[in-house]
Amino acid sequence: MTAYLNGQFLPLAEAKISPLDRGFLFADGAYEFIPVYSRYPFRIDEHLRRLQASLDGIRLPNPHSNEQWKNIILRIIAQAAFADQSLYIQVTRGTDSKRDTPFPKGVTPTVFLFTSPLLSPTPAQRDNGVAAITA
Repeated sequence: MTAYLNGQFLPLAEAKISPLDRGFLFADGAYEFIPVYSRYPFRIDEHLRRLQASLDGIRLPNPHSNEQWKNIILRIIAQAAFADQSLYIQVTRGTDSKRDTPFPKGVTPTVFLFTSPLLSPTPAQRDNGVAAITA
């Protein structure tokens, strides 16, 4: 499977993130999940707006324009061996040289994407539905 990490498309097994990445140390980042049907990202504009709202909420500048995001997303979708996919996007504040809690200055965000096969509901789930609790 292919991944995208900080400007590079590479095999998922080769994607490496520093243990000093703020996403790892402090959960300092945002993520988005986009279902992909027949290689078409479902409601991509809405998902990118929600990603932007999440990044704004933690005061993390978006490292890409919507057009750049779309190009990356479409390219990683095209490289997958399966048509229906789960696309995962993670943007963190990046890797600093130390473990300090204040937001670091001048650190490049970490951008990570990958896809996996989209899991479909089982026939039983389609027939009977599923239970859910919302709060």
